[in-house]
Amino acid sequence: MAEGWENMNRIQYGNWIPGGVLRVFSQRRGVWHFGIAAGLGMVMHASKERGRFVLTTFAEFSEGQHVDYTWLPTTVQQQQAALNRAESQIGKPFYLLTANCEDYVNWIITGVARSPQRELFGVAGLVLGLLACMLG
Repeated sequence: MAEGWENMNRIQYGNWIPGGVLRVFSQRRGVWHFGIAAGLGMVMHASKERGRFVLTTFAEFSEGQHVDYTWLPTTVQQQQAALNRAESQIGKPFYLLTANCEDYVNWIITGVARSPQRELFGVAGLVLGLLACMLG
């Protein structure tokens, strides 16, 4: 019953839920790419190619790959807050190590910019470095 109530208290267009976090696997880079669903068919995300946080079409964001939601707003207020925070980031710079798509999306939703993928790569690099030191 709670799920039905939540769905009635946010703006939704079919399967398109503005303010929801979208995730697509980038075949070119071998990592997950994240964005915020905006108006129908548009996505706000950090673009490495453009060097900033941008508003693009869903087709450009997805690059023809399957896209999933990883987070959905449960109320109109939560949805509007996510959209307002995302819109405030349009034009801000992209930096792989400090301001990538994951950093932006996590800041928009939680208020804390972080990139679990980057953290995982950092730990893996540290482990490989330690192994190289121990073996060599």
